[in-house]
Amino acid sequence: MRQLRVSDSSVVWDDLEGMPVASLPPDFKMPNFEKYTGIGCPRIHLQLYSTLMRAHGLEEPHLVTLFPLSLSGVAQRWFASLESSRRRTWDDLAQEFLRQFAFNTVVDVSRRELEALRQRSEESISSFISR
Repeated sequence: MRQLRVSDSSVVWDDLEGMPVASLPPDFKMPNFEKYTGIGCPRIHLQLYSTLMRAHGLEEPHLVTLFPLSLSGVAQRWFASLESSRRRTWDDLAQEFLRQFAFNTVVDVSRRELEALRQRSEESISSFISR
């Protein structure tokens, strides 16, 4: 569990071992944007979150530390259950997030690809649809 404390006029989160995880300037305010609930494209959420936070001058450790504040509902419960070893870096966290919510990723398929798509002779209808 992380602990919030104020140090040298900046906000600092400590992890269980008391090691600083992220330090924010005292005037930092979390930007207001739509939280990810588990519905919608996870890639778009990651891009929006990363772009917005970096525009506010935050770096990778901040992105990891503040990411759960961009989630709600099912997505926030998923994050709470995620082992800390799987979210040590922004890349690790982003990959885990995409893996968990990949079923919501928008897939671009052309009309021609759909017209050419055929069910194989021994393929079940559910396998065909999910392909």
